[in-house]
Amino acid sequence: MANNSNIEWTDATWNTLYGCSAVSPGCLNCYAARDAVRWGHVNNLMSGISEITPNGSPRWLQENGQAKIKTAPHRIEIPLGMRKPKKIFVNSMSDTFHEQVSDDFIDKLFAVMALCPQHTFQVLTKRPERMREYFSKLTLRNELIGIEAELMGGLDRHTENLEQRWQFPLPNVWLGVSCENQQTADERIPLLLSTPAAVRWISAEPLLGPIDLNRHYLAIKPDQIINSENMPRGGTHWVVCGGESGINCRPMNIEWARSLRDQCNFSRVPFFMKQFGGHPDKHHDFDSFPPDLQIREFPENVYADTR
Repeated sequence: MANNSNIEWTDATWNTLYGCSAVSPGCLNCYAARDAVRWGHVNNLMSGISEITPNGSPRWLQENGQAKIKTAPHRIEIPLGMRKPKKIFVNSMSDTFHEQVSDDFIDKLFAVMALCPQHTFQVLTKRPERMREYFSKLTLRNELIGIEAELMGGLDRHTENLEQRWQFPLPNVWLGVSCENQQTADERIPLLLSTPAAVRWISAEPLLGPIDLNRHYLAIKPDQIINSENMPRGGTHWVVCGGESGINCRPMNIEWARSLRDQCNFSRVPFFMKQFGGHPDKHHDFDSFPPDLQIREFPENVYADTR
């Protein structure tokens, strides 16, 4: 567990998976693949799962036609020992819903999340079709995750009336998708919107082109607001925006970010301007952002009454 993450929108990272495979243009300069090369000599879980190509870009490695993904079962229960509430980014070095990760493994992760209501778990995927399928049978999912949670916590639902504790969507779990352009937004966000979640979020990073969210996702008119906390009726609850960093990074047009901000403002959805990217990356300094983009909102601030 990295308790002091450099990722601006989280407090800690919880990695139980290492390794992935590219699925879209946003994966070209994957920071996780680059970090695995950088730290593979001191962390066996990162060793041998990625490489740097001749042009300087990172690449995930394969074995027998499949991604080289390493699991770390010994890290699954780490959040159980953390009492102080934190925002925890789940599997920053992989994709929780990668096709090579078993449902049983994912059940164990969500069991820990269910046992840790003090934490907020931020799940992000480029594979929302798998995520939706995983949650498509909620009764079965609740049962399997509940069994895992009881085994880990030494609990008994029949004597402690715990049935409601495992009901999904868990209020402390945010489910999100990464979208780098309009095509990936159109492919992934509808799948996210049809997945049960207490908070749904979009990471528009690396932002490689303009994204019109109002087409389908954030078109909530003021007269549709359903409570005093300005919570939209379903839909998207948070948007994070960021440019690409590192060697061979592709530029982000600042007007793409402003467009996302304006769409969020119209629909009263929290907007978080993470960074502007570049190499070397000199744009993480919040005070250096243009004043109109010095915005770092979180959904729990807006939807406090839903938690």
